[in-house]
Amino acid sequence: AKVYIEPTDMCNLRCTMCIRTGWDEELGRMTQETFDHILDGLKRMAADPQVEGLPAVFFGGLGEPLFHPHTIEWIAARLHLGTTKSANVRLHTLNKNKERDNVMV
Repeated sequence: AKVYIEPTDMCNLRCTMCIRTGWDEELGRMTQETFDHILDGLKRMAADPQVEGLPAVFFGGLGEPLFHPHTIEWIAARLHLGTTKSANVRLHTLNKNKERDNVMV
């Protein structure tokens, strides 16, 4: 099982083949409140003895996850739960070794 988290549908690239080039919808970012709700749900699952293993947490979607200012801290926040993580990111957006280490762990 996986939990998919799309921190933003915004992107710093304008790839011609991307589906986003044809959108007429407003772009946005996930709120801290929404992420906290997701994390609380994962914590409840971790505490439930009937749940065997936690789902992997995937950070991705149609936007660039690292284009959201909180994605790195959100990835780190779920590390202590013992879930596997995956992210669909363009690593050129990382500019600090610490951030790169958090994403690559």
